[in-house]
Amino acid sequence: MAPLSHLRLRLQTLAAYGGVCACCGEANAAFLALDHIHGGGHQDRKTRDARRLYRELRDTGFPLGDYQVLCHNCNVAKRTGPACPCATGRQTIAEALEAIPSRTRARGERVTLAKLTAYKVRQLRALAAQGVSWAALGWMFGVSPQSARRAGLGRTWAHVPGEVLQSQP
Repeated sequence: MAPLSHLRLRLQTLAAYGGVCACCGEANAAFLALDHIHGGGHQDRKTRDARRLYRELRDTGFPLGDYQVLCHNCNVAKRTGPACPCATGRQTIAEALEAIPSRTRARGERVTLAKLTAYKVRQLRALAAQGVSWAALGWMFGVSPQSARRAGLGRTWAHVPGEVLQSQP
């Protein structure tokens, strides 16, 4: 447990910055924290602990503009999301899952190092249907024979429309 002098200093600091969560209005001191409005709290904690911060703020007259009081929920939400749930309304777990894009990875030509394009994949599949070997296709399109085979069989580049081979040539 923290010494009473530290607890008193913490409560004085929270009171000086409003005493309630600036986002949701939570007033229970056990749930409140001092937030760096413009970020940088992680770096700040590397150079000084909370007690030293509270003392420095008290000694400088609790300057405004850089700090605010937030409850721990709003503080975490500020770091991890675009907006605090208090500002956007309550959200169930099901609603949160629904809001996540179904496909978060880039695919096809959006992959930075992709050597194939949708057009090349259609060409590759057409040549494979004519019996050209995977090794030759890989050499022609600048990919490995395995990559050519996966694209030709639709295991990769499945989003490209057109005929997908059912077996290898």
